[in-house]
Amino acid sequence: MNIAEVSLVRLEGALDPAWHWAGEKDTVHPLHRFEEFRRRPDPPPGHPVPIVAYYVEIMDTDGAVGRYGPLYEEPCLIIARRLRPLLIGRAVEPADDLWDLMFRSDRHLQTGLGMMAISAVDNALWDLRGKAAGVPVCRLLSDTVRAQVPAYRSINDYPYEPEAMAAFARQAMREGYRHLKWFLRHGPAGGDVGRDTDARMVRTVREAVGQEARLMFDCFMSWDLDQARRMVPVLMEASPLWIEELFPPRRLDDVRAIHREFPGAPLATGEHLYTRWEVKPFLDEGLLAVVQCDPDWCGGITELVRICDLAERHGVPVVPHGHTIAAAIQVVAARTETACPLVEVLPRHQVRMQWFQREPVTPHHGRVTTPTAPGLGIEWNPERITARRDVFPPDAPP
Repeated sequence: MNIAEVSLVRLEGALDPAWHWAGEKDTVHPLHRFEEFRRRPDPPPGHPVPIVAYYVEIMDTDGAVGRYGPLYEEPCLIIARRLRPLLIGRAVEPADDLWDLMFRSDRHLQTGLGMMAISAVDNALWDLRGKAAGVPVCRLLSDTVRAQVPAYRSINDYPYEPEAMAAFARQAMREGYRHLKWFLRHGPAGGDVGRDTDARMVRTVREAVGQEARLMFDCFMSWDLDQARRMVPVLMEASPLWIEELFPPRRLDDVRAIHREFPGAPLATGEHLYTRWEVKPFLDEGLLAVVQCDPDWCGGITELVRICDLAERHGVPVVPHGHTIAAAIQVVAARTETACPLVEVLPRHQVRMQWFQREPVTPHHGRVTTPTAPGLGIEWNPERITARRDVFPPDAPP
């Protein structure tokens, strides 16, 4: 198979009026250093919420199409202007060669939005390969595939009031989740009041679920060293499975400091690291309990498999970040439970991210069934598409 075309598609529609951001607007964020960004208004209740999604499609010379998305808009331009001319006419196999071609083509594509563009193309190519073979991508990655994978629920929409918060935690347990990750709501700008509020949350949820659940806490790269030194002991009271992204990505010195001062703290990061080369220093120094690279961002399925191999050699599990789930579930299902024990589920977020899909990946009783459709299984539901158009068509001026 050779690549005949690389195209980008914009879909438009409207989310169900019942969908809303809820508490997501209140979780800690790096921009909370600036007061005007500490609250995000909700859309008007009861009204359809407009939604736009971008996808990349890769057609081979036999007419088969591999697809991936939804993507941010910014990587689409990179795909159209930088990657498409490289790929047209190239053989679809081997995967490593195409990945290396894209990676080497421009030194500015090797991280950030450039790597997100490479990730999207790589994932679409895996979708194409799976469709050509008539099997899900996980079957291309391994002869042994797990039929189901345990999921952990990321909780960024919990109520403030302690009794309601405790009820929320117990409800998540009744839904089958035994791993619950809670987003902190305050960074350094919250001061002592913010720290007390987050400490109350930590103690409330641990008391609510007892020892039946494993708890994790996400700081969303929003803390500094002083905040971490004050709050890590509080989080450790809850015996967390991991403490996630204390600092902005690549702040290796700060991670070293917390690892040294709190040697029992199970630190996790990787969501905002790109390629195995950015992960390797953290693993070489033994700083992490969990690696969380995302196949939508770190370099696609091809690179996530390499990161899993690297982490496994260091004895560290990989639990991919759940920006979307279509690619992550394929990689996790193809690894052992020791190597990749869980997938991440953000129920409200993933409703939005899979809105246009005919068969979204949905957890049931705390587990995700591995898709069996060829490729990645991303097929559109035409009833939810109100408009579709090509983005950056080949004949458009740069």
